[in-house]
Amino acid sequence: MSTLDDQIKSVRQFPRAEIKAKELGAILGISDAALGSQRQRRTGPPAVVRQGCRPYYDRAEVLIWLQAQMERNARWTPPVNPDPSPE
Repeated sequence: MSTLDDQIKSVRQFPRAEIKAKELGAILGISDAALGSQRQRRTGPPAVVRQGCRPYYDRAEVLIWLQAQMERNARWTPPVNPDPSPE
């Protein structure tokens, strides 16, 4: 799985403003089923779902979601304490 920085870069470089679920799954390194599960639980990127159509993702919304994931991960990362020097 790629890092969040790589995922953000890939989404920014995506040629269209609307990303299909399969395309986003490939960018995020997850299956369509996992992305669908996240969509149902509302834990993944916000999807645009129109009646009778397949869901798609707005590039700007995905970028906002990825940035929020990066900030959330930064809050949960424990600070690194250097080893104390022997005295």
